[in-house]
Amino acid sequence: GIPLINLVSVDQKEWVTAVVRLPKDLAQDYLVMGTKLGEVKKTPLKYFANVRRGGLNAMDLEARDELVSVKQASDSDHAIVVTGKGKSLRFSVGSLRSASRQSGGVRGVRLAKDDRMVALQIAKPNEMMLVVTSQGFGKRTPVADYPLQGRGGQGVITFKITSKTGDLISARMVNPKQELMLISEGGIVLRTAVEEISVQGRPTQGVTLMDIEEGGSVAAVTVVDMESTYKGETALPTGVSAEPGAEAGGEKARARAKGPAAAKGKTSAAKGGKAATAAKAGKTASSTRAQAKRPGSRSAAAQRKSPRKGR
Repeated sequence: GIPLINLVSVDQKEWVTAVVRLPKDLAQDYLVMGTKLGEVKKTPLKYFANVRRGGLNAMDLEARDELVSVKQASDSDHAIVVTGKGKSLRFSVGSLRSASRQSGGVRGVRLAKDDRMVALQIAKPNEMMLVVTSQGFGKRTPVADYPLQGRGGQGVITFKITSKTGDLISARMVNPKQELMLISEGGIVLRTAVEEISVQGRPTQGVTLMDIEEGGSVAAVTVVDMESTYKGETALPTGVSAEPGAEAGGEKARARAKGPAAAKGKTSAAKGGKAATAAKAGKTASSTRAQAKRPGSRSAAAQRKSPRKGR
């Protein structure tokens, strides 16, 4: 790929929080932002029509706060914020006042002392909310299970947090045509079809998606479309996790498989397009034409795992 520093100017103390592909018509929609300390804000997309390489101020953040999510939405949409301690709150985007780039946010969810916001998602009728914890637990829950509330409250339970599950670290809107990829701190990668993940109600513990070694945790969570795979190229099969440093099919590959082998496929790079990147300190970096590249065919050894029910 292209080094990010070649596209946008990012301070050493910042990192990219979100990449939003902007539509040609910027007149109607907004960028809706959520922060670690529970604040939310919406700003018209048209304010980001001309973004210089050095970036623009997108939000005035309080001390110790940082941006965690940025989504494109309209006034008719509903947003769902999710916290690390398993709370969630669904509210109407239209209830937020439109704010300038230089302004701060308003309270989106009331947080407990040891809690933080981990995600802000836009509810979609035909999709489900997927939540994942630091210890590899997760589940899907229908959007209809999240009641519409006024912003600023404590919300409702979306996951039963225990010492075994760890806190929530990610929440995504997903559909059956997607795949989930988890990466552990130890470099193990697991890939599984979204439709194979258990569907449960809000106040439940979920199932084990990935075995985590003692003292470790899930480092990254991403969701990819199945349609984005290239036919005939090597990739991790569905439900497989990879050991770092081993080549798939090679002599040094150490397979620890459970269940039958799955079909091959490869996840493509994201399509090129006009994008705005939002950094930790509340800046939206320059819009650019990103030239997508297809990833190489080299992959790691397979370790098959399927989500199983937690005890």
